[in-house]
Amino acid sequence: MKKLTKLITSIVLILCLSFAFACSKPSKFDGNFSSEATSEQIETFTQSVDVEKLLAKTILGINLDAKIAFSIDETFEAEEGTTLEETATKDSLVAISVGMGFKLLLTQQENDMDVKGESDITIDVNDSETLVNGTKESSVIKNEIGMYLDVENGLLLDTKSTTVEDPDNDPTNNEPEISKEKIPFETIVQSIQDFLGQFIPQDASTGEGDGSGANAGAMQLPSATEISAILEAYGLKLYIDDSNGYKIKLSITEDTLNLLLAEIAGDSSQLPTVKLNKGDLYIAISKDGALEGVKIDMDVEITSSLTSSVKTETTVTKIDVDLVLDISDGSDIKIETPENIEDYQVSTPQ
Repeated sequence: MKKLTKLITSIVLILCLSFAFACSKPSKFDGNFSSEATSEQIETFTQSVDVEKLLAKTILGINLDAKIAFSIDETFEAEEGTTLEETATKDSLVAISVGMGFKLLLTQQENDMDVKGESDITIDVNDSETLVNGTKESSVIKNEIGMYLDVENGLLLDTKSTTVEDPDNDPTNNEPEISKEKIPFETIVQSIQDFLGQFIPQDASTGEGDGSGANAGAMQLPSATEISAILEAYGLKLYIDDSNGYKIKLSITEDTLNLLLAEIAGDSSQLPTVKLNKGDLYIAISKDGALEGVKIDMDVEITSSLTSSVKTETTVTKIDVDLVLDISDGSDIKIETPENIEDYQVSTPQ
């Protein structure tokens, strides 16, 4: 009996240690971010990192997992000495949640690039309105989107959208809208080129401008002086760990958001109240200068009020982003071509 007890105890101990080790497994984004980067560290970083090497791999695997939550909650209260009509809105809420899984495999060939990717996206939209008399109307729209991409078949889209009326009391599911669409690969490439063309000067892509064309369009990091100026101007905090490649952490502050909101509004005297729970961007670069991943972790709440002679309208906007982009040699990415490709109807984006 004692042997059995010792055996069980040993197994439990091993399992506990294994679980603890698994939970404490370091992330590629972990680093020593105890103090902000010095000007010397920033200078060394800008001189050491070759932008062209960041994604210079024969086979490039990209894996993205993202969760995004966005909501706008509006409440209305009557000013002293006034009342709101019974049919007036007391509270209105729109909440959107997005879940995304995305895989992309890029293989450099002799004179071309082979592309293969797939994605699953869910988008839920909750909309509710409560009147002064207590009446409440609500609905939920559930969207499911499946995507597959390659050079031969283009982009295959599977979409399903379902609307649920009054989900809290007597839910009614409307007939889902389902579609299968196919967009040619050439159309996607042209759309991307047209979009990027709005931001890239013509001489940067053609080599025209200075007459030499030697480094036209070459991507470069901003200088250490330029980076330091941006950090100071917008209240950003930069951390650099160079003990094993580079681990970068860029943190926004409430000052950052207030400055951006003031630029958008054009009037800093009536800015909303900002509560920043977290706002961090992480970048991991290996010893050989290859980009290993990007992570965004943000949780912010913005509250604004608008008062008239009759009522006060308070709006609370919440944004929560959890995004991880992993970049690898592609050996961990498996993408299967869908069946029944002939079922997809060719569509051209407007």
